[in-house]
This record gives sequence, C-alpha cells and structure tokens, in this order.
Amino acid sequence: MLWDPERYSVPAESERILDTICHVPPDVRSVLDVGCGNGTFLKALLKRQLNRLEVVVGVDRSRTALGHVAAPRILATITHLPIRSRTFELVACQEVLEHLPHRSFSLALGELARVSSKWILITVPNAQDLASSTTVCPSCQCAFNPQFHMRSFDSDTLKSIFKPNFECLKVDGIGPVIRYRLHDRRIAAWYRAVRRPAPPSHAVCPQCGFANDDMAPSRSLTAIPGRETGSRLKSFVKRLFPTAEKNQWILGLFRRRQC
Repeated sequence: MLWDPERYSVPAESERILDTICHVPPDVRSVLDVGCGNGTFLKALLKRQLNRLEVVVGVDRSRTALGHVAAPRILATITHLPIRSRTFELVACQEVLEHLPHRSFSLALGELARVSSKWILITVPNAQDLASSTTVCPSCQCAFNPQFHMRSFDSDTLKSIFKPNFECLKVDGIGPVIRYRLHDRRIAAWYRAVRRPAPPSHAVCPQCGFANDDMAPSRSLTAIPGRETGSRLKSFVKRLFPTAEKNQWILGLFRRRQC
C-alpha cells in the first residue's frame, strides 16, 4: 500500500526526517507541510517539538494519504492552496518539487511563498542523474523515471528558486551518504539503452499502465531481452568508472526578505 506508514519506516527515510526536523528554526510556532503524504514528518515533528508548536497542518491531494495523518489536514493541490497569505511561519515541502512539470512547478513555488510569513523549508533528491535512472517499460517500450521525477536539483539550483522575495540561508546535504559513479551522461544513456532495465516493483508505466506484478510467470525479469548482456556491461562499468559520495537528499532553508 502506497501510504502505509511501514513503507516510510526504512532507515534512510527516518534519517532524512530527523535531519529535516533539526533544521526547523527554534522560533517557529506554526507549520504547514505541503505534500505531507501519510503525515510521517508531522508525527515526528510533534513528537519532538510538541511544547512549542501551536499549529501544525498537513496538505495533500490524496484523500487516502490524509486518512493516515494524525493532525489537522487539508485536501488540496500544491498549485492551489486554500489558505490565506502569510498564514504559517514555516511552510515545508519535502520530496514534491522534483515531480512537478514546468507550469505546475512555477505555480507551486508561488503558492509556497504566498502562504509563508517567514520560512520555507524544502527537501529534494541530491543532484539526481535523471538520464541514468531512466527505465524502460517491457510492454510498450516507454522510457520513464520510476519515481516520476521530472527535474533534478543541486545546491546552486536550489538556492535560487525563491528569489527575490526569499533569501536562502542554508543548503545542506541530509540523509545517508550514498556512493555513485562518475561517468559521462552519454555513456550512461547508451548503457541503459543496451541493458534495458525493467521497472522496479513499485513503478507503473505512465503510458500503458504496466507494472511488474502484471507479468505472467513466463515473462519474468530474467527473461527480458538484453538483461544478461546488461549484467556483463554493469560489471564492466563498475571497473571502468571511479566513484564519489554525496548525501541522498539536499535541504534548503529560506527566509522572507524584509521590505
């Protein structure tokens, strides 16, 4: 189940949430979590800072997700928040912006800035290589990102998204440190085209709706053409390219500029 609390209890997610809470300014009394999902962040926030928080509200477009939220909640989209301007001292938005297409992205930034009276806190995947993470549907050959991410952020791009009304006070890496390979993006694209990796079990093809659970036993992942060749290529790539380390996510903390 997508919004099952157990799905978000993995160590990496727990570390991300705790790191995020540590960046909430100590003077904050009201928090709006936009794209709150099942309310895992809000639950952890209230557990650790219950005494000083006066208002904590979650917003999500999924009625099912909101059914798990143990706090006041609003059914709405990030592009149209039914909230008066500058209502909340801190507006949080975690693991949402990377999913938004161009027009929705611009509207979302405007809405987050509008309803915040002082602070905005953003978390996103850290410098994700979208080309390397693309998968291919074995049914219709549609290429897509398994998490439906449409944009990638690094420190520089994150710092500038709320200019000029907000200044960026901090950009930090959060969550566990992961190892990744340094390679040319064109080589990575070629490698994935040859390997043809199947979508992970949680992914659904946006074109035909295919999921791995739909496959008959005779069409297992090991039977997908090119997979054996892909395994050999993967071993070769591991030997060829060096690795580096980074935090899995990055966090940006923004403060409204005084007029």
